[in-house]
Amino acid sequence: MRARNVILASVILVMVSSTMRAQTAQQLVGAWKRVSWRDSSGASLQPPGPPTVAVYSAEGYFAQTGFPPGRPKKPLADMTREELLAVIQYGDAWNGTYRLSGNKLTRHILSYIDADSEGADVVQLFRIVGDTLILSNPNPANKREARFMRLK
Repeated sequence: MRARNVILASVILVMVSSTMRAQTAQQLVGAWKRVSWRDSSGASLQPPGPPTVAVYSAEGYFAQTGFPPGRPKKPLADMTREELLAVIQYGDAWNGTYRLSGNKLTRHILSYIDADSEGADVVQLFRIVGDTLILSNPNPANKREARFMRLK
């Protein structure tokens, strides 16, 4: 009898903790500003200057943009080849659709600043703690992580 109660209590605990940890699409919907970005060794990748912003719609679409700091303040037509290349290499502009499955976020790229990535899927684990969206690599050996704060 006691063993059965322990097993029953354990099952209930797992179910309750899973429910508490479950994230919903409604929690993801909105605009988010990246506040930190770390590689697998924990070193910061977050560039100075304007932060990357990601927006998730209730209809399953997303857009994410970020621009490198220090880019020339002049028309694109007046930029040198090197200046244009720097904007593209260090810029972040993509959009597409997304879907959630448990704590897994899969973004399907419809358009990207690097056209070679179009059509690809980006899969990350996600969790929302308060007003912070945390995206991480699904491979436990890769500790790469980005944190976004909800924009109000």
